[in-house]
Amino acid sequence: MTRADISGTPDAQLVRALATPFSWPSSGLEPLPWFPFTVAASRGRVSAAERVAQRTERAYWYLRKLFKFTPRFRLLVLDRDDWTQYADLATYGISHFTATGNLVVGAEPADAWHEIARESHTAANGLPFSFVTLERR
Repeated sequence: MTRADISGTPDAQLVRALATPFSWPSSGLEPLPWFPFTVAASRGRVSAAERVAQRTERAYWYLRKLFKFTPRFRLLVLDRDDWTQYADLATYGISHFTATGNLVVGAEPADAWHEIARESHTAANGLPFSFVTLERR
């Protein structure tokens, strides 16, 4: 098994994008410099970014050890205002990788999860969430 078996053939555009340092001053985002990968957050969202970056870091070290491969990416934790500038998906909060190697995550839960939760509760015999929760205890 080779490195290419795990990660595939490197994409030249992605390699170039990740080799280019992130432009902090022009981005309007706040850096969180203490992680093994680049982390940037929308202004005022540093505490949310810290939580997401800590979870991402645990996965980073686990996968690095498991696959003997160091993933290269930037983590961007964004509010709704910055989402349109950096995300490749229009729906706010849906975590995804961009073509430029950014792992884009919302600083708040994704809008889509609210709909999924609402549908799940309705599907549970049409009972309100509080009743379903008490019933299962």
